[in-house]
Order: sequence, then structure tokens, then C-alpha cells
Amino acid sequence: RWLLRRFDSVSSISSRMVEQLLTKGVDIRKTRYFPNWVDISHINPGTTSGGGFRQELAIAKDAKVVMFSGSLGGKQGLMAIPAAANLLAHRTDIVFVICGDGVMKPALQEALAGLSNVRFLPLQPVERLGELLCTADIHLLPQSPDAADLVLPSKLSGMLASGRPMISTCRPGTELDCVVSSCGIVVPPDDPEAFAGAIAKLADETATRLELGRRARAYAEDYFERDAILGRIFRTIEGENE
Repeated sequence: RWLLRRFDSVSSISSRMVEQLLTKGVDIRKTRYFPNWVDISHINPGTTSGGGFRQELAIAKDAKVVMFSGSLGGKQGLMAIPAAANLLAHRTDIVFVICGDGVMKPALQEALAGLSNVRFLPLQPVERLGELLCTADIHLLPQSPDAADLVLPSKLSGMLASGRPMISTCRPGTELDCVVSSCGIVVPPDDPEAFAGAIAKLADETATRLELGRRARAYAEDYFERDAILGRIFRTIEGENE
């Protein structure tokens, strides 16, 4: 409280975290919503093909790629993925791709050992990020219940920019729920059957999957595009200094 109240401007990456600043006594006029942005020209489904990764991972052209890409940490609720992959092991047309590194990777590898519908990738260079994310047909965004109440994960903007729908585990009414429900499917945390069911639904319903992906791209363009976010921040600062 002592420190935050002595700055001219205090920003945070989600609206709920900005609300927390107010509880710390920060003047509302000094708060800024400053979300993580995305370079929508670099991650662009209209110009990027994911065929390279499909070939490298020996994934059939007609298979649906269900992807998690990001830090494999404890706050992501990642064990929902092996639970869903096991429930969908009979679906040879659905392949899970897990890309990233972190403390949870050994546990994930152990839980997924022996499944033929899973591929692991190490963290990829930024030059291939657009290609990687556009390889997916469906993105997974599991979150632990406590984390989802406050934050918008940094990986969210890239998923949206790829023009693919996502499935997230979070509570109703959270900020993440508000975003994902407009361009994907939200299921309750700790409900692997619902998680697997949502994956199967999007894999099977092509029109729904494509429409939600279109909405995801539009959301990224409207709310997370880099120049638009920076422009709003700079205009606000310049207006205060006039």
C-alpha cells in the first residue's frame, strides 16, 4: 500500500487486478489497464501454415491438433490434459501436442506414457511461434481455480491471434471466463469428463470450431493488438500532461 500509492501511474494486466489496486488505496485516476499485447502480423492464420510441425510430429493431415503451448508450471492446472487424453485415447483423429518446459513436464510425461495420441515439443524459438500456434485446431488453456480469478494468462493473446478456438477450465464470472466464453468453451475445473467432452465437440463440429476461431481472431485484433494498446496508453499519458 505504501509503495503503490506513491507512483504517478500503476498498471496491471487484467481488469480484476486493477480492481485489487483500488483495494490497496491507489487513486482510480492513477490506475491503468495495460494487458499483454500480441503481434497479430506475426501470428496470423491467413498467412501462416502449420504444416511443418505436422510433418515433424508425424500427424496426419486430417487429424485435429489439440495444443497446449506455454510454461509447464504448477499454476496452470495441467493435469487436466492427461486426464482428457486418456479419455480420448480411442480417438485416432485427435492428437494432443504439449509444447514447453517447466517443473510439471516430468509428471505430464509420466501420466501420458504409452499414449499414441500425444506429442511433446520443447520450447520453440519466437521465429516459429506463429507457425506453432497456427498448427493447432484447438487450444487448451487449463488454469488452477485460484489463479483464474485474477489473471489473464500471457499465452491467451497468442492463442486468440492464431484464429483457433480454445477450451479453458475456470470458474464462471472470472475475467478469463468472460473472454473465452465468447470464442471457445469454458468448463469447470477438476471435471475431466467435461474437458474431454468439449474437445470432442470442437473436433467433431467443424462449423462451430471455425466460427469460434474467427471470433478469437477478431477479439485479438480489437483488444490485444500491440499498436492499439500502446497507442491508448500513450494518448492517456499525453492527455494528462497537457
